[in-house]
Amino acid sequence: RLVGVVAFFFMEVALAQRPVTVGVVYDGEQYQFAQVGEIFKRELLDLTSGEFAVDFVEYRGNWTRASINQALDQAYGNPQIDMVLAMGFATNQIVVGRENFPKPTFLPLVFDTELTGAPTDSESNGSGKTNLNYLTGRVPVEEELVTYQRIVAFDHAAVFIDELVLQSIPGLTEALAELGTPLGFSISIVEHDGTRHDLAKDVPENADVVLYTGLPRMPTEDIDRLIEDLTDQGIPTFSLSERSLVERGMLAADTVDTDWTRLGRRNALNMQSVMLGEPAARQSIYFAGKQELTINMKTARRLGLSPRFDVLSEATLLNTEPAPSGPSLNLRNVAEMAITANLDLQGESLNIDAADQDVRLADSGLLPQLSLSASQLTRKASQSVSAGLFPERSTDGSLSLSQTIYSDDVYANRDISRNNRNAVVSNFEVTQLDVINEASQAYIDVLRAQNQLNIQQQDLELTKSNLDLARDRVRLGASTNADVYRWQSNLATTRSQVLLARAALQQAREALNRVLHRPITDPFSLEAAGIDDPFVMTTDDFDRLVNNPRSFNWLTDFAVTYGLENAPELQAINEQIMAQSRDITNQRRDYWLPDLELSGQLSDNLNQSGLGAGGLGDGQSDWTVSISASLPVYTGGARKSQLNRSEIQLRQLRVQRAALAERIEQQIRAAMHAINANYANIELSKTAAESAKLNLDLITDAYAKGTLSILDLLDAQSQSLDARLSADNAVYDFLSSALNMHRATSRFDFLLSTEDKARVFKEFEDFLNAKEAELTNGR
Repeated sequence: RLVGVVAFFFMEVALAQRPVTVGVVYDGEQYQFAQVGEIFKRELLDLTSGEFAVDFVEYRGNWTRASINQALDQAYGNPQIDMVLAMGFATNQIVVGRENFPKPTFLPLVFDTELTGAPTDSESNGSGKTNLNYLTGRVPVEEELVTYQRIVAFDHAAVFIDELVLQSIPGLTEALAELGTPLGFSISIVEHDGTRHDLAKDVPENADVVLYTGLPRMPTEDIDRLIEDLTDQGIPTFSLSERSLVERGMLAADTVDTDWTRLGRRNALNMQSVMLGEPAARQSIYFAGKQELTINMKTARRLGLSPRFDVLSEATLLNTEPAPSGPSLNLRNVAEMAITANLDLQGESLNIDAADQDVRLADSGLLPQLSLSASQLTRKASQSVSAGLFPERSTDGSLSLSQTIYSDDVYANRDISRNNRNAVVSNFEVTQLDVINEASQAYIDVLRAQNQLNIQQQDLELTKSNLDLARDRVRLGASTNADVYRWQSNLATTRSQVLLARAALQQAREALNRVLHRPITDPFSLEAAGIDDPFVMTTDDFDRLVNNPRSFNWLTDFAVTYGLENAPELQAINEQIMAQSRDITNQRRDYWLPDLELSGQLSDNLNQSGLGAGGLGDGQSDWTVSISASLPVYTGGARKSQLNRSEIQLRQLRVQRAALAERIEQQIRAAMHAINANYANIELSKTAAESAKLNLDLITDAYAKGTLSILDLLDAQSQSLDARLSADNAVYDFLSSALNMHRATSRFDFLLSTEDKARVFKEFEDFLNAKEAELTNGR
């Protein structure tokens, strides 16, 4: 009995899987779209599995109309064939114009119903022709051409087309010739015979652009070579068939790659319906074609083209940035380049040179002062001159020497000038730290802007996909045009966000170039920054050593101690305090300590002439030596007021130093808190982004099935976008807070040598161990 039941079961299965043989007709052997037939077969097998036992018999033409008709007649004449599936593009156009179809015939690649004369039945949206079903969904060529003229104004276009495809559609030659008339340009047809692939030589001299319709018999490498040759000749190329050709170098396409799987599934559904007994003539013939403008900006740059802003805002742009060129920048070499080239830093370094001269000027007051003078005297011919007491004309010379023996004013000026010079050096170090931080932050900003643009572009693609989904729902009657309008509004907003993100990226790149004193628009490439890059310790070290609030507080204390000891801002104000203290000491000494100076002079009469010459002083020399001491006795109270004022300024400097130390400590602690929060936020925001993406996938699927509304999907997409932006920002917020911490502590770890990094890390470990020991001993 069991054997009988099993046998009956398998008999039922065998009966359930009714055999169906499909004759598949191809144009001939081809290079392009060779895999499409296999996709259609697989979709049919998957759909009918367990219901029909489908088998395939292939028929191939030889790229002639006669051979294709012969292959089709063989399929019709074979009694084993139940259905015919035409997979050649030319075959579809040839067959759809037949009067009779002996067997159910499926043509999923019909180009244009008007040109091919394909029958239509408005009541059923089918062919209305016995045993005929076809699919058509091409985007109107006229709309594509209007779009292309917005990119490049042209007067004459060359159309590349396979000669068999041209012959397979009656009236296509005339239709193509007339296509450009309403738009103000003429057309030349360049046919491909399947053997000679160098079509660039056949482009007419007056052709401004090339329109590519699809060349199934041209090898892939020859298509790539053709695109390259045309671009080298300065001829823009537009694809009327596939977007992927734009990725391979064509200028633009206003269509998307055919979703062969989706089209194959749609054809399989029609075939399955016929297998189940429904008439082929009543199966839907419409398959939605989709427009999406795509521009290869690298090709545009090669052609010297700059599309209009409104075109760029609508299009999907490939290769928007030139290929990476110029220097490759990372966190370390950005800082090093800024130290070398930044103009603010160069200007600050000149202050050091000026301060050096002030020191030399102050030192000169302690060195001997030597002066030489000469005079020519002419007297009136008076009685004294006539009497020979004085010469009428006399020439004299003198040499004077002075040397300060002691002057506290001079010594104070020397000491103060050195303090001021040290303060200038410290201020230079402050500027250097600021410039390093500015350059490093600018580098992070460029990385952030790049990633933000990528995310916004991905969101734009998702919005376009959802708009297509909404249109499909409207066509299926599952929704209204309200969904389409809502997605169109969202698309405009998303395009605006992409434009803003692109502008932000350009601004960030130019800001970095300015800090590095490079030509503002010069290109550069960036190396990605990792969260370990700024530190002397890795994230593993951080997780091992700083894994609780207490150890984190100790790390903060270590940073504060180091920062206060090494802050050049504090060093600069320390020098100002020392200079002010020395000035006060000098003012107090002015009450009782005189200035001592040694001076001497040698004078000589060099010549006498005129009346009275040769008299007194003729040819005589004289010299003097003196030591002087001076001490101001009474200045009307000016010295006392000046001293009081200086003491007040000293107290003011000390208060300013204390306030500055507090500010530096607060900045260090604030940066450390930001690091702690941003470090934890990296993983949290990543988890949020992953969850939001899963939620978006589920809601998108539910929206496609009609179980959720557009508001649910809009909300999910917005949440996913915000979560991805937050996750991306979390990394750069962490790096930015790390740079702020380094600036506050006056030490950028990533500029340290390997040995210095190890030393600093050892200092922290020792500090941490000492704190642990204090805690243990305190217990």
